[in-house]
Amino acid sequence: NVGFSPVKNLWIDGGYFLTHIGAESFPRFNFFSSFSLPADYEPFLQSGLRVGYDFSDKFSASLYALNGFNMFEDNNKNKSFGAQLNYIPLPELKIIYNNIIGNEQPTGMQGKTRTLNNLIFNVYPHEKIDIVASADFGMQEKSSMSDSTKTAYYYGASVAGRYRFSPNYSASIRGDFFQDLEGVVSLPLNNGRGVKANSLSLGFEYKPVEKAYVRFEYRYVVMDGEQKIFEDNSNTRSEATITLGFEY
Repeated sequence: NVGFSPVKNLWIDGGYFLTHIGAESFPRFNFFSSFSLPADYEPFLQSGLRVGYDFSDKFSASLYALNGFNMFEDNNKNKSFGAQLNYIPLPELKIIYNNIIGNEQPTGMQGKTRTLNNLIFNVYPHEKIDIVASADFGMQEKSSMSDSTKTAYYYGASVAGRYRFSPNYSASIRGDFFQDLEGVVSLPLNNGRGVKANSLSLGFEYKPVEKAYVRFEYRYVVMDGEQKIFEDNSNTRSEATITLGFEY
């Protein structure tokens, strides 16, 4: 992407971006290398135009004109639009509101406007503690499984905390849930409904140097009782992973 600033505090950027939606980005910026359940169904990338303005040290805003929800190249003749508001009322608190709205149906299919709202709280109660809470509420018109004329809804939330024992060692915990029974952004499962799940994650990170890390993570996922999609006809899954990352 490229950008320029025609006047002070105003930036205009165009090209390919990571999405403005959500509290999680590349793993090296997150507490965990895995994504929370809501983040799996948020857009991760986007292309288009962004106009941002810093009103003060505490408040900034951006507007977006995009090709679509998680798309570099548009799949129809409609554009999607979004906004981001950043507010820092206290040094220990940052509040971010994001949204995106547009028709995400491919050309040739009936148009259905999808809207996703995302609210994020970054809290720093202590010099060694970081907390990130995020909530999503989405809807898409004409998408209810029981009545195709009605609007379908989906939502999710995640809360993650990290405690830094030292510059080299930290531990994290995350709880999250996601529900999209109408299958707006998730595919119908073996019970004919979209995803409904909860998960709990625990993690430990070692940073041998500032720009490198080794992480051990454990995650326990519980699907809805009727969604037995895992091994041995189970609706639960345990995961243990080790990941390594470095920046250069």
